[in-house]
Amino acid sequence: MTSLLVSQIYEESSKSSAAQSFNQGGFSAGCLCMTVLSATMPTALGVFPVTGILTLVTGSFLYVLPPPPTQNGLEACSKCNQDSGILTGHMGHMGVMGILAVGIEAACGTWLITTLCQMGADMAWAKIANAEFWILFAAGRLIIAPAICSLCDLRARTCIVGGAAVSILSASGSLIFPTNFIAICIAVGGIAIGIGPAFAMVISMAKDISPLTVKDSTVFTAAAIVGTAGVPSLVGGVLAMLGPSAVMLCLVLMCLILLIMASCADQQPWMLAANASTSTQSLLDA
Repeated sequence: MTSLLVSQIYEESSKSSAAQSFNQGGFSAGCLCMTVLSATMPTALGVFPVTGILTLVTGSFLYVLPPPPTQNGLEACSKCNQDSGILTGHMGHMGVMGILAVGIEAACGTWLITTLCQMGADMAWAKIANAEFWILFAAGRLIIAPAICSLCDLRARTCIVGGAAVSILSASGSLIFPTNFIAICIAVGGIAIGIGPAFAMVISMAKDISPLTVKDSTVFTAAAIVGTAGVPSLVGGVLAMLGPSAVMLCLVLMCLILLIMASCADQQPWMLAANASTSTQSLLDA
């Protein structure tokens, strides 16, 4: 639901993408903080009161935020898309991209330590690589992606394509040298920074096409669940057949599919509908 609220703050694509990534980065940073708390608390029960207090404080912010301005043109465009059935196909495409974006990060986080140890790596080395992934993952969402979007005025589609390309290039060395520590660190860092903000950018890309609704938020929630639970299981099946060295190949292939889907997403029909609706509303207002 926070993604739906954030999508209503800015109409400009670059600002909306930065805000959406920052929102998702806050979630990632919170997960890291809770992991640290669970490791430092004398008992696991101490984590729950802290979690409750933080949830109460952050939830109270929703009551003091000003309501977003309504725009008749965009509302009419959303209604037009819903009535014409265009939104269904559009959100199906975005949902699959969301599954891939979440699935890549979940698969990497799930299988990184296991596969490295199965290939003979030291457990300490594997934990360092895993820590690098999650730290850069949170930094990519919270700092790097918002800064790039704001400074370079990039649209969400460009961020997804660029991030997937960075991930593929950074992981190419690990495909040739799957047990090399430097190659693995470069691959893990590139995937964390490149794919970390991808889910937020998919939401922002969907918002660029048509204003988001509660139904759209449900689609992204389902995509996150399927990506988190389903994709690592599928990758595990592939690893069982091809061996642990295939983990980076799986991640690269998923990044490539995400890149292609983002590049081929045809925004023109929805953008034409938005322009037509806005023009009609302007004539009515005149």
